[in-house]
Amino acid sequence: MQENTEINTYMPLLNKRVTILLPGNTIFGQERALVALGELIRDCGGNVDFIIHKQWGIGEISNYLENKKFAWEVYPFGTLWMKNRPKVIFFNLISLFICSCKFLSFKIKRKPDLLICGNYTFTWYILPAIFVTRQKLLFRFGDVLPSHNIVLKLLNKLILLCSSEVVSNCCYLSNCISQEFNIDKPLVIYNKSALEKKLSHKQVANKKTKNLLDTIKILYVGQISEHKGVDILLNAVTRILESQKYNIELYLVGKPSGVDKEQINSLSLKINDTCKLFPEKVHWIRDSNDPVSYYESSDIHVCPSLWAEPSPNVVFEAKSFALPSVIFPVGGLPELVEHMVDGFICKSTSEMGLIEGISYFLENPNQRNNCSKMALLSSENKFSASSYRHSWLRCLQTILA
Repeated sequence: MQENTEINTYMPLLNKRVTILLPGNTIFGQERALVALGELIRDCGGNVDFIIHKQWGIGEISNYLENKKFAWEVYPFGTLWMKNRPKVIFFNLISLFICSCKFLSFKIKRKPDLLICGNYTFTWYILPAIFVTRQKLLFRFGDVLPSHNIVLKLLNKLILLCSSEVVSNCCYLSNCISQEFNIDKPLVIYNKSALEKKLSHKQVANKKTKNLLDTIKILYVGQISEHKGVDILLNAVTRILESQKYNIELYLVGKPSGVDKEQINSLSLKINDTCKLFPEKVHWIRDSNDPVSYYESSDIHVCPSLWAEPSPNVVFEAKSFALPSVIFPVGGLPELVEHMVDGFICKSTSEMGLIEGISYFLENPNQRNNCSKMALLSSENKFSASSYRHSWLRCLQTILA
């Protein structure tokens, strides 16, 4: 009742047309976050549709949208601009022309009140049409904008200039963008768990506190890639298992991802070899779009990202299932976890740093239990669905009023 009352107060969204540009070819964190935003707008009476990539979007992305009962349209977006590859530049220019013309036609026919983008690469291809039509644009940052050369910096500066509102998903990202592009700090709206299910306090209270003899399940959910720290995680878990000091199991839930095929194959081979070495202890679940059962049955969540990860959804999901997260001290991750309160912030982005974090919860069952309860409280207070709704609705109301 309280949720419906809150939503009904935001009448400016009623019958507003909102189009969301959805990047990628797989449902990862950014994609889930944008679809969740679309669901919120629709729940408030708005009409929402999506723009996806003509090739990459057909399949997992389009099926996900159809399951959520969203309409979608395809655009022939190009790729990154590479000055040393004339052929790529030529085809990108053609894509720029086609996508901009297509959005101009879309603007005339559908008259969207707001365009929401979360991917700078795709946004470039409709930026001329956005500028010409003075389309209201909300740009939601999920990653740092590249600015390592003058062309990229100029293109991304143009996106910011064309934006009616800029939103980032953590303070770290907001500070980076403000400093790099000399603009006011973007509004910060944290993500929420994109999973519909969560644990109750009663379920957490009834959970048995496992001791040193019990099997402790460690969970990793996300992209299987080196920049996500999977290689370091495998090394750390291997050392813990070889010590025979703790009874643990590792569950890796995710698909290989990246552009370096050799690196992907090498990491996949290493995971398979580790699974063969410890067949009862290390498990790789490649094809699962629903990690709920793994969150429910696990004891510790790990997020050992090596890159400056802004605000990964998996930490919010882990909190909603009362799992303390062991994280690396990079990007926006330390904003999401209170050290030794609802998780553990490792001292370094290293194998030994990760072992220290995992071992802290293995050696202290009572503290692990306490941190589990605090993680759930964090998902209901600081990172609650209500706070998420209120922040976004207030932002959208300001733009669309």
